[in-house]
Amino acid sequence: MAREKVEKTEISRYDTEGVNQKKYVSLGKAFANKAFKQQNPWFKHTDGEYARVRQETIKRVKTHFENSKWADFEDFYNCNRIYLIPLGDITFGDLPELKPIIYHIECFAYVKNGTKFYSFVVDRKIFTKFVALAQKIPLDKIEIPFAEDPKLNYGRDMNLYRKIQVAIGKNRIYTDQTPLIDKLDFWCQTNKIDRTEALGRAIELLFEKYPLDKPLEREPDFFDLLPPISMKDIVQKDGVCQQQIEMPTMVYARLRDIFSNYNRAPENGNKPKLELSKFFLMATKYFLDNNKAWTLRYGNPEMYAELKKQIEQTKKDLERANQT
Repeated sequence: MAREKVEKTEISRYDTEGVNQKKYVSLGKAFANKAFKQQNPWFKHTDGEYARVRQETIKRVKTHFENSKWADFEDFYNCNRIYLIPLGDITFGDLPELKPIIYHIECFAYVKNGTKFYSFVVDRKIFTKFVALAQKIPLDKIEIPFAEDPKLNYGRDMNLYRKIQVAIGKNRIYTDQTPLIDKLDFWCQTNKIDRTEALGRAIELLFEKYPLDKPLEREPDFFDLLPPISMKDIVQKDGVCQQQIEMPTMVYARLRDIFSNYNRAPENGNKPKLELSKFFLMATKYFLDNNKAWTLRYGNPEMYAELKKQIEQTKKDLERANQT
């Protein structure tokens, strides 16, 4: 049977017609069913709140879909949801009553008069089991195992998150998450080497094989002016200086929330996880870079005094030149 021609798609607020009601439960209809919600008060969010979460999911998944080679949104969603959910792009889990069954939520498409309508559904047997459990135990205690259907694995978009960025020094390299990059990541894990360090080594080998005659010079970095720091009172472990610091509990709690939100954000899915130690280095570097006079004065007093003399002498020379 030939597929019906699709001229446009309908991104409505709610699920639409065409769902096999005997086999599936339409989430839109469940949230709009007052009798069902009276019998199950734990299913408490409104149909409007469900509609907002649904719209946000469609918007986020559609961004990935449009960058893929897939022909149908519903197939892309169903086959890649095991990747999209951990990234936070499928937001049904924002509603507690959907979080236990988020992996079981499927996208269903129905074409009518040239327009494709989308619905989000759950297998009726699974939904019935879920409701029975929710009437007995708290939602956050419910676990309904999700077994992938091998039929859904065809054509999985392995390049779903193909855009990555790698920091090398102060610069960032943007590339595609190709199989070669996957192999690099596996090599890094096997050899316990950071990807940034591995790429640094790769660049060194590149110039060894393809030399460049032109010397690449840079202005002296501010840290080049600092003398070696005494390591007398610092404990060494694997080349890392360990220090114990104290901070107000509220400051730590705020930082912890920031790190959690940063690490869970979809746009940071391919970036290294942000931790307190890394953040401390970033903050320290930012402070030193933006307070160079202070850092030079106390980090290298001799150099600071010499530069100060040079500046004073330059001012005197300019004053004498202006008087002649």
